[in-house]
Amino acid sequence: MLTAKTTEQKKQSPDITLSETELKDAVHLLKVFLQTWKNYGLYPEGHAASSKSLESLMTAFADFFSKHGDLGLVVENERLLCGDSVIHEVPSGASSEDVVSLFYRDGIHWLEFQQGLPLQELSLFFSILKKYKSLQAETEGDIVTELIDADLAYINFKAIDILWQDYPLLDFSDLNALTETGQDFSQIEPAGTGQQKRTGQTDTFGKSATGSSLHGALQEASSAGASGAETGEDASQIAPDEIEKQKSSEPDDTSARSIADPSFSEELWKISSAEYEELQKMVQEEENWDNTEDVFEVLVAILQGQTDKFNFSAALDFTLEEVVDTIEQGEFGLLLNLFQSLHQLLYRNTTAEPAWVRPLIERFFEDLSLPEIFNLIGAKLLTLNDSDTEKIDTLRQVLLYFPPDVILVLDPIILQTRSLKVQNMILEVTEHLCLKDMSPLEKMLDHPDKELGEKLLAVLSRLKGERANKIFLKMVEHPSEKVRAQAVNVLMAQDPKIVAKLFSLIDDPYEEVRKEILAGVARQKSTTVENLLLKYMKDNFDKKDPEHILACYEALGACGSVTAAQFLKRILLGQGWNRFTGFGRELQRQGAATALALMDTWETKDILLEASKSRHQVIRQAFQKAMARIDALRGNNNG
Repeated sequence: MLTAKTTEQKKQSPDITLSETELKDAVHLLKVFLQTWKNYGLYPEGHAASSKSLESLMTAFADFFSKHGDLGLVVENERLLCGDSVIHEVPSGASSEDVVSLFYRDGIHWLEFQQGLPLQELSLFFSILKKYKSLQAETEGDIVTELIDADLAYINFKAIDILWQDYPLLDFSDLNALTETGQDFSQIEPAGTGQQKRTGQTDTFGKSATGSSLHGALQEASSAGASGAETGEDASQIAPDEIEKQKSSEPDDTSARSIADPSFSEELWKISSAEYEELQKMVQEEENWDNTEDVFEVLVAILQGQTDKFNFSAALDFTLEEVVDTIEQGEFGLLLNLFQSLHQLLYRNTTAEPAWVRPLIERFFEDLSLPEIFNLIGAKLLTLNDSDTEKIDTLRQVLLYFPPDVILVLDPIILQTRSLKVQNMILEVTEHLCLKDMSPLEKMLDHPDKELGEKLLAVLSRLKGERANKIFLKMVEHPSEKVRAQAVNVLMAQDPKIVAKLFSLIDDPYEEVRKEILAGVARQKSTTVENLLLKYMKDNFDKKDPEHILACYEALGACGSVTAAQFLKRILLGQGWNRFTGFGRELQRQGAATALALMDTWETKDILLEASKSRHQVIRQAFQKAMARIDALRGNNNG
């Protein structure tokens, strides 16, 4: 056992009062230090989490060094000081785990971390602390001894060797007398409880009562006696009555009793079943302890105070890796808090902020499009159901911070999940992200699935602008009839004149699409549209569906001009038609009469009057059927 002595590599700095900024930065750095210590204790050396924590701490040290130089810390019982300010106090009940308690336990009085501290040396420092986190009976050495052997170049400290009090105390007051009488040292008994001779020398205890440790202790004691002899204080020269007087006047030191003392009952070391269960509960809580929230708080604090571009970027990269772990754990509330903090940092109003801050944060949010992140998001969405209302809402807010490319992952989930709340949430997020970029939605609208196309078109219908209209134009060719019909409806509602571009859909196999086109034609008093319809009706028109033929005549009657009226007159009254009484010819006459009636001009009225009095029965019948259809149409409209 070493005698009590001081191990000091550098003189301790006098107490100084820190500036407010330096104190704040020191507190922040210590917070990162303590968090790193927690992580280092949870994971084996070399684990990704431990390595990331050390890198984060290195970033914090570099930031502090660049502003304030070396960092000096003073260790006191259950607290840590920087200068004359307390920057950390050990929480109640946590002394066994707190690194400050380890420093104090092993006699470290102060520490100094110097500029240029490398990651390798910091890692070695933490590995030493972890090695001696809990001292077992078989443990050899301590933190101080290991640090001395490591000979760290950038970490200085001052320490006093700890005198262990777990072993029997020896009374060496009569050693010289025993030597003179030749009595065997092995017959020496431990002193009574608390009876220890104090003669100005430092207390010395052996590690055991026998063997080489005892021999070493006796040698130290003999040396101490010899030293006393040189100063005239040899114990053998003190009168016996004086020795007894000193012994009787010295108070018992009950705190120095050994756990090997037979007066201690073995029952003291037994735990009850209730205590055992509580202990198991504490172990389980420690194993399940999640430090993600603390990590994010530390990272945000680092970013807020960081002035170095490289370190700022490194902290963001580490944050992105933590995001992946957080998604895996499904802790979307923590993720939302992180994104909100970063967003505030992105748009904070400060003139002193470096120009590189915003681009780096924007890059961070763009990097959320990594495949592993997207895949994790998709997997988590599939685990949610309608009862997970709070999780769905939180995830919705989280996804709003993602780049628009996440739409490519989100939208197919609409077809895979049965949860209506999840489906609606995805559509809402899609609509919001499309305000930034519609390209991902455009790609998804090419998806052949009709159901997905119909749902996404509902999102597109709420979007405005030229880009949205271009997408709608593509959607008129979608395999889904409903998608095509809705696309036509939206396009013509936004721009009625666009019907000329969509006129080819007049032959669409889906009736609703054809109706939308003809309705658009009917609303246009346009020569272009009129000519398109007239040309269509002249080319193999009699082969079309009868109802479609009549609908085309009605559209022409709504939009037609004098040109259309002359065309209709030839069909209704033309002599070439009189010889034919087939259904097709009769239908054409009826359609023409209906169109003329809808045009409702003096010219068309005269044509219809002539038809009503025609000597040809087929013409009169066409007129009569047209009037009946007009009455039916007006009745439906009035109804």
